[in-house]
Amino acid sequence: MVLNISTAACPGSTDSAAVIDVGGECEQLSTISPASEIRINDIAKLKVAINQHVKNKIARDDHVGWSDATYKFVNRELAPDEFIDSVSSGFAFCAWLKGQRKSTNFLCMQVLSVDIDSGLKIEDVLSNSFFQKFGWFIYTTPSHRADAHRFRIVFLMERPIETEQRMKLAYTGIIRMFGGDRSCADASRLFYGSENCEVHRVGHVLPMEQVEYVIELGENEIHNDGRAISAGALANSRSSVVLDRNEMVTTENDGTYLLHELKSGKRVFCPRHMDKHASAFVVTSRVGQNGVYCSACAQTFWPKWNYHSHLHGYDFYSFEDGLIEIDYEEQQHPSEWLDDEAPAEYREMPDEKSVFVRDSRLLGDAGFPDFADGVNCVRSPKGTGKTYLLERAVEKWKAEGKSVLLVVHRQVLAESLADRLKMHNYLRKLESYENRDEVLRYCVVCLDSLSRYLNPVRHKYDVVVIDEIEQVYSHVLSSTLAGEKRKYCFNLLHLYIRRAKQVVLCDADLGWLTFNVTALLRDDEGPVRFYVNRFRKNQDATQPKHVVHLYKKEAELLDYAITVVGTGGKQFIACNSKDRAKTIRRVLHERCGDRIRLRIITSDNSTTEEGRRFIATIKETSADYDVLIVSPSVGTGVDINIPDELPQFTHVFGFFDVAVTTHFEMDQQLARVRNMRDQHVWISPACLYLEYEVDAVRQSILSRGELPEVLKGFDWEGRPQYHEDDKLIEVYAQVKSMRHASLNNVREHFIELKKREGWEVRESSHDMTIHPKKLAKQYYGAKKHVIEEEFMAIANAPSIARKRYLELCDKQTVTIAEKAQIERYQIEYFYGVKEVTVDLARLDNRGRFRDCVWFNSIFFANRHQLNQFALLEQGVSVTEREDYIRKCKLLRTLLRAAGVVDEDGKPDTFAEFETRTLGAFIEAVELHVLQIGLVLQARVRDDLHEKPMLQLKSFLKLIGLDTTKTSKYEGVKKIYKYALDLDTIDRMDKYRKNFTKRMPEIRVQQNLLDGGSMFVVSETPEKPNRLRFVKLDKQPAKRWEELTARQRRQELNKTPAKPRFQPVEPNPFDMDEGIIPLTPIGD
Repeated sequence: MVLNISTAACPGSTDSAAVIDVGGECEQLSTISPASEIRINDIAKLKVAINQHVKNKIARDDHVGWSDATYKFVNRELAPDEFIDSVSSGFAFCAWLKGQRKSTNFLCMQVLSVDIDSGLKIEDVLSNSFFQKFGWFIYTTPSHRADAHRFRIVFLMERPIETEQRMKLAYTGIIRMFGGDRSCADASRLFYGSENCEVHRVGHVLPMEQVEYVIELGENEIHNDGRAISAGALANSRSSVVLDRNEMVTTENDGTYLLHELKSGKRVFCPRHMDKHASAFVVTSRVGQNGVYCSACAQTFWPKWNYHSHLHGYDFYSFEDGLIEIDYEEQQHPSEWLDDEAPAEYREMPDEKSVFVRDSRLLGDAGFPDFADGVNCVRSPKGTGKTYLLERAVEKWKAEGKSVLLVVHRQVLAESLADRLKMHNYLRKLESYENRDEVLRYCVVCLDSLSRYLNPVRHKYDVVVIDEIEQVYSHVLSSTLAGEKRKYCFNLLHLYIRRAKQVVLCDADLGWLTFNVTALLRDDEGPVRFYVNRFRKNQDATQPKHVVHLYKKEAELLDYAITVVGTGGKQFIACNSKDRAKTIRRVLHERCGDRIRLRIITSDNSTTEEGRRFIATIKETSADYDVLIVSPSVGTGVDINIPDELPQFTHVFGFFDVAVTTHFEMDQQLARVRNMRDQHVWISPACLYLEYEVDAVRQSILSRGELPEVLKGFDWEGRPQYHEDDKLIEVYAQVKSMRHASLNNVREHFIELKKREGWEVRESSHDMTIHPKKLAKQYYGAKKHVIEEEFMAIANAPSIARKRYLELCDKQTVTIAEKAQIERYQIEYFYGVKEVTVDLARLDNRGRFRDCVWFNSIFFANRHQLNQFALLEQGVSVTEREDYIRKCKLLRTLLRAAGVVDEDGKPDTFAEFETRTLGAFIEAVELHVLQIGLVLQARVRDDLHEKPMLQLKSFLKLIGLDTTKTSKYEGVKKIYKYALDLDTIDRMDKYRKNFTKRMPEIRVQQNLLDGGSMFVVSETPEKPNRLRFVKLDKQPAKRWEELTARQRRQELNKTPAKPRFQPVEPNPFDMDEGIIPLTPIGD
């Protein structure tokens, strides 16, 4: 039976609508948007491989059939109707191949298919707008039934895809769009025909722009399984496909509307995937155009005026250009052109100027007026004396008796500015001062420490100064402010900015972020003045030019840096990654040995006493080192302007990866060395497509739960509700928007920035002195060695007592050795060991294995221990809870399907399994694909059907277990059998016991006095063992705790324990509850 769907009008109707023609009858469907302009008749021939030796489906034991499926596909060029006839005859099809069927032999493919085995019905797909516009046909498979739909969706692409990778991504994208069979993502995947099947035709072609969208959907990892994205991760990209001018969207409750008719924030169904839960929101751009942000796709879709390519051309300098225009308009005021002989009454005229523009090498010579009440914004290039300007201002404020608060974002900058401005540094102890409040009248504080260092009731300030304001606001995203600390520090910053009489904001890159956020925090009240210094480099033709040498290949710059270091001189190397900085240091040490004095400053040592002392004297100690390597921890606040009589830096290098720091932050790192006329830089050319429209970013933040501190509650559907008028949300969105705009095309933005500053940018290269593969091998060997050094430092660190551990945790700054001591204590305490070996430190892997032990402990905990785990989470924000109970329930379901655990949830140490016996496991995984991503934070493999054991091993790894394998031959075929690794079970049992021995068991029993519930707390396993009645001749030779997992199982089989009745109420976790209901009990 063939069903034809067209856009012809139904008889008796004047509206254009979709019509289903079945035996002369018609049924009218809802009106759809215009379909693809390319018709099937426009495609004369399509390229596809047909196999007439494979009909319907191959049985598992049909070796001849599987051989035919590998070797007997024939590349054909068929008319569209001929292809449908071939499928209806039951013949299999796949991509064009240059030999046997495997991915490496892929040539091209013009048909895009996806298997639907569960979840969707044919009617659901036929009503999907994407399929209505671009679909070709649907055909049922032999296993299709009226109560269990099984079918394939087929698209005919405008042109064939000619690369294996793009074809795989296209399959992955279409699978994610319709939730199809994940095993169909291989580029050479065969699709079975279906003899005498039902064919539902739509008759449209998938244009290439939509093919690109499907490929984009496939390559974007954040779409995978609905897996939640961590707060700090990059997300919310902009789709390359645009919406129609008159796009119709369906709202959650109100019906279907034109997109431009809806208000921002309205919940709708995503117009680009099979959305069953209204997971999208209407968003509005800066210019008032509506789009759609889908939280499931993690993408925004816009009409044609917001193209995908627009993301790479953001104008970061419109703010400065706008200020210059305002200054030009204000030039008419007399104060700008009066000379010394002008009448006094002219000078007494009120000056209403708000923008002051100068072009001066030093701010001290610019002649700017004094700061006034309100907000004062200073924008001036790096190295022009902003700190000197603040010195004069602070002296004036002190003379006037005004209190001053200076807020920064890094301890290094706080130390430097406190010394220069003669203010108190919050890192110094207050115990030595008699009047602490008087000292704090002139204080420098990091944003992170506002909440614990200042009391807003006692400490009030007339003037608030923020240096590097763009980075201070950007610091709101920092992981050091995670949780409630971010909200409290932000509220204090908001309070101090709002009630200060004068606010002074300084930054070389001051722009829209500063203006928008400050206006929000000041409630748009009070005057705002701007001091703009337009000084640019290379203005003096008689002086050597300032040049940036930009390298295309990282290996060339690394080899050049090694060569330069080996020839002598003094080098400064900046990296935007701590691990990269350490690796480069290791490579230089291996190549140059001890004759080169290396010094490295990263977050590990920049805040220690030694590191701070070195940074404070970095100019005077220039002769003590040859190479200085820094990470982003030395991005601002350190001016390396070495006196002429000391050795000067000869080279400045920069190595910058994509998606780590913005182009402004890269420039800040390179600018630490003043008066350098050459910079040698490599920046990754990779481009991103992150959304930067603020409204879309805001919806992304809320839908992902990035700000649990503004959570208000949940609606009846269980969706989180937020205080959407909280200013923290707007500031967070503004910061993230500007960050996304920079990261999208960071290399080109860096080039534009340097040109705006007056630098000449040259494309450079270097003739390698060593083979690139050899250099790469040396680099990655050094990287591995750096990690091993960290593990060795932990193992060799001295053991400390708990009192000392708590003291170190409370210290403002700790040394690298003290950090190793902290890590060692945590490992000793958690694993219950006295000696920490390198192997144990490696196993711990920076705390990752501890998470496995925690999960394992809850997974195998008894119901009374689960009560204690529940209490531990009572004080944790709902959105920050790990929700281990749901994780355990889901993982137990999956492992039970695989036969790994028994019906009681205990590991079955006797079970053996192999790939062909994991059918139930595969079905369970496919049934819980979304939950696996959202709950377990795990990825479902695309090759699940071919390699289910790899998927099973990834689940076992979550609880610290592994498998062993043995092999045997069945004929000429080798078969692998797997079983649980008993060594990993014993290891996890050991660590789990140590972890849980400190936790009491909590029983919920009935209170006989009032009939309510009460806690009964019993001691941990350290308490005396309960009396057990056993026969002496049956008593084990060893204590129960000393038996292995296999021996315990044998003992249990010999003497099965009889269940004892206990008057205990049902455990709330058996009912999937997250809390323990208790009735209040009086004294």
